Amino acid sequence: MTHSDVTVVYHLPKGFDGCMYLLYNQPNEEPLKIDNKELIIEIPEDGIVATSSSSDVISGLGWHKVKAFYVNEKGERLEEIPHEKFTNGQTTIRNNDPQTEKFSISFDGRNGYCY
Repeated sequence: MTHSDVTVVYHLPKGFDGCMYLLYNQPNEEPLKIDNKELIIEIPEDGIVATSSSSDVISGLGWHKVKAFYVNEKGERLEEIPHEKFTNGQTTIRNNDPQTEKFSISFDGRNGYCY
């Protein structure tokens, strides 16, 4: 497996505590972009992010770093979230339908997965 110098970075609203869902292959949504070796995923209050990108954008990176930060209303980083709070992520797909593919991860330190 390859190693990437790209870091996936989650930006969460201050105080966010729960599950985030990244819905792939959603028509008319913005694609995920890599800028300055960071793929930033902006997470809204409801925890649901939709993108026109496929999961290949992230899985194609190979081994990569992951970071998460609480941000203010302007998107400025306030504090880094310890990695122990977001260790269990999973990708699911139903009936091989690309529009049902989603990645979920919890930011509350739970031992189990988000569903």
